[in-house]
Amino acid sequence: MPRIRCPQGEQRGAVVFCRVVNRPVNPLVLPCTSPKYERCKFYKQALPEATLPLPRLNRKEEKPREAAPTPPPPAPPGERVEFEGVPEARAVERVKVAEERPRRVVPEVLRDWSLAESQKISDPAEVAMIIIQANLVMASRIEARGIEELAQRLSGVEDWNEKCFMVDAMMDDTVVYMKFCKGKLIASATQGSIVLPERLEEIISKAGRIRVTVYGPVD
Repeated sequence: MPRIRCPQGEQRGAVVFCRVVNRPVNPLVLPCTSPKYERCKFYKQALPEATLPLPRLNRKEEKPREAAPTPPPPAPPGERVEFEGVPEARAVERVKVAEERPRRVVPEVLRDWSLAESQKISDPAEVAMIIIQANLVMASRIEARGIEELAQRLSGVEDWNEKCFMVDAMMDDTVVYMKFCKGKLIASATQGSIVLPERLEEIISKAGRIRVTVYGPVD
């Protein structure tokens, strides 16, 4: 019979009684009688914490990264600012470039445009539901060279500047759904895709003459 090498084992006939788990174990499965008994999970479990190897810290934990320096706040127009490590002349030049850069002016008609609302009307089922529940208030051909001009042409619709309306606009082979609320465009899409205002402006400008159908008021 093999001699027990593990100090936590006790020979009891053909089996080994393990004092760690307080039950018999199979020495053919566990290394109780082998010089490799130290690899047994039960033996490791019985070791005092002082003898357990300390966990190795990875390199990230050994030396934490230093926080990136906070960039200086933007300077008000016309104010001279010095950036760290940048000569004064170059700092002033940066301010001048920022002042000369043209700012994009958002037309009043586009200031309430919403990506979420455009996502809704990109769903044909959503558009169909809106049209079914609303009244047909206008069907006509309109000449327009942009979104602002189109909104101006539709301003004759009753309550146009007070309520919301759905506009079905056909330009050549393109059909665009637009939702206006209080005279402002809040959504634009085709079937299955959103149409950004810049792209819509381009489509309307190229089409020139548009066949529009207006439904409303809508929620």
